[in-house]
Amino acid sequence: MTKPMFILNGENDKIGVEYKCGMFPKIPNYHKRDSWFLLTEGIMDDIVVNDHTTVKDIRRGQYKRLVEISRNTLVFSHTFDSNCRETSYTFKVTIKANVYVNDPIKFCANIRNISVRDFLNNQFSLDVKGVTRKYSILNYNGIDEELTRVLTASTISDDTSGLSYQITTVMTEPNDEAMKILKNRDDMVIKNEMTAAAGKIAVLNKEKTYADAIWEEAAKGNITDIQAIKQIEEYEHKSSNDKLEMLLKLRNEGIISDTDILSQSQNFLPSSQLQTTSVKQIENKSINSIDILFDEED
Repeated sequence: MTKPMFILNGENDKIGVEYKCGMFPKIPNYHKRDSWFLLTEGIMDDIVVNDHTTVKDIRRGQYKRLVEISRNTLVFSHTFDSNCRETSYTFKVTIKANVYVNDPIKFCANIRNISVRDFLNNQFSLDVKGVTRKYSILNYNGIDEELTRVLTASTISDDTSGLSYQITTVMTEPNDEAMKILKNRDDMVIKNEMTAAAGKIAVLNKEKTYADAIWEEAAKGNITDIQAIKQIEEYEHKSSNDKLEMLLKLRNEGIISDTDILSQSQNFLPSSQLQTTSVKQIENKSINSIDILFDEED
């Protein structure tokens, strides 16, 4: 069995060690730094051994155990879930606190029935829930500051447990399920912003290039950014015939217009053909349409 917090000695799963009282009991050496020495399991009240303790006091009490209790302050950390405004989700809260024994007699009397860790976990949970319930997982700005302000304001002393603690650090974040919701929301916001930006580009330019059209598809989430880059690079390395076919394909899918194709055809057609060539003419040509138009120029 692991010794309870603050208890420095023990044997056979018991708190403290056996103490032989007898007619002439020896006063325990209580001068050890940073420790209390408590005599317990007698017919009298437990006592803390100090300068005022006499052999007579010990003999009268008929104590059976000697418990060493740490006087040091321990740093205790606890992570737990606490409800947020949306009842289906929770915040994951991590609290660090400085904890120490302020009343060794009360502490020893209760340590057999109360787990220090469970006690502190319960205390922290109660203190935190009153604050986190006010915050939404979609907007929890300021929650750490409020929790820190509320919880670190003073040192808490509990008369029942004999413990005191002061919270020093509070960190809060949505739990794993809530984080998925936030990620989906952020993805939607980014996608909407990209779509809006792509829409503005389209309105300003009116006539979209192949790259404009592909990036707009990426903004809408129809393809990935990596796919968009690959398609644009592929287009740039194609022949004039293949570029025209790729533009016609986008037009057939409703991504660009006839006007966009005619605008891009300025890069393919001889100058004398630019004013007289229609998309219908381009469509009616064979796969070698561009070459034919060039031949006609000659």
